[in-house]
Amino acid sequence: MRNWRLGLVLLAFLAAMCVFGSLRLDIDEIRSVKDPYELLGGDYTLGYLRAHEWGRALDCAWRAYTFFWQYRPLMTPVLPQRELRRFAAEEQRFGYTVPDTGRAGTEEMYRKRLVVPEPARFYRNGAGVPLLTAVLRLPTLALARFATRDGPDLLAYQFHRNPHPVFILLRLVGILGGLVSVLLVYALLRAEVGEGGGLIGAALMAALPPAIMFFPNLHYDAVLTPFVLAAALLYARKRYVLGGICLGLAFASKNSAVFLPAALLIHLAIETWRVRRAADPTAASAALGRRARGLMLFGLVALAASSPFANPVSQMQEVLSPIVHRPHDPRAPSAEPYRLDAPVAAGTAAARASRVDALIQRVKWGLGYNLSLLLALLAFPLAWARMRGVTGEFALCMLAVSFPYRVVFGDGLGYRSLMYLPFFTIAAVFALGRRAQLAILALLWLVDLVFLLNPLFATGIQHS
Repeated sequence: MRNWRLGLVLLAFLAAMCVFGSLRLDIDEIRSVKDPYELLGGDYTLGYLRAHEWGRALDCAWRAYTFFWQYRPLMTPVLPQRELRRFAAEEQRFGYTVPDTGRAGTEEMYRKRLVVPEPARFYRNGAGVPLLTAVLRLPTLALARFATRDGPDLLAYQFHRNPHPVFILLRLVGILGGLVSVLLVYALLRAEVGEGGGLIGAALMAALPPAIMFFPNLHYDAVLTPFVLAAALLYARKRYVLGGICLGLAFASKNSAVFLPAALLIHLAIETWRVRRAADPTAASAALGRRARGLMLFGLVALAASSPFANPVSQMQEVLSPIVHRPHDPRAPSAEPYRLDAPVAAGTAAARASRVDALIQRVKWGLGYNLSLLLALLAFPLAWARMRGVTGEFALCMLAVSFPYRVVFGDGLGYRSLMYLPFFTIAAVFALGRRAQLAILALLWLVDLVFLLNPLFATGIQHS
């Protein structure tokens, strides 16, 4: 009974997530809800199973998984010609035809489509994503199919019912990710600052509007967030192998997990600077060496843990794509906005001037060049002085890498912000007094109540 207050926090968080989770699928979710099924061959594999051709079903599922393993981590890759024929036998046997995408989709149009891997239309997937999230969602997709076996199916609910509890079933993995994230924040802060700090941290995390809106969502950040948080906490405790596994699973959820190692490198640089000022440089240098070797082990284990869910070469190509150009399928939306050297405006007189203008614009984006920048310049040094040990410093370093992150992805409090929310909560508990924490919590509750008046509009995501 002593944790009844934590139970209330989790119950309120779960209830708010279920409100948003009952909304029909948004545009991005419609594209990704089929991923777990297509990952194993979709209707092709099911067709072989219905015909009791077990060997062909297994072969088709394996070919589909290895195809996605190779190319799905990449944003709109250009596929070799041989890959376009990977499912040629199935396309002929089961009557696959390229869907007509030239007119608005109707329910009947979608019903006529085969849900299968489509190498010729692979560009439609957009952003590159490893496969762990799709694998984790296989049971929830099966659960939703079982729940709708005797009534309207998911397609009917998507077109005719909004909201509906059946959509919660599809989003259970993200909802679980939200609950785990709150529990991790609570456990960490309880160990660091006591029961009161753990409870206020859990309440802050659960009250953040992006948390209640976007953990119950099929975007991959809902799975990424608890793995990133667990990896950071384990690294802080020098649990490099277990932490590396968590980092690998974070990478297997979404490529933006690369910003955690960036934050750790910032902290390693700070520790290096401290060594130069240490009273006993020899001992400090030895400790720094152990930390650097730990970081190498951390990274190697992460690479091994992520490999079953993404080709490491493909994943590295995607991570480096903002810096190193690679071909993208021209039929997909342009990848130019995600490059660090992307042009910022047309009509610049000279190429030299254009490069300078691009640099200026990137600096503005990276710093958040507005009045809030002045507040951040005051807040970061003050917050750093109040951080407790390695955990607090990691939290602030993680928030610091949100500035380069915003150059490519923006800084809106949308689904991409989920990865940073636990670290904000940790820093807030360490840096602020209890009155300030409660004031922020009250403000967040007020915002949540306003957003719950119209959940569909509050998310800011197109749902039709």
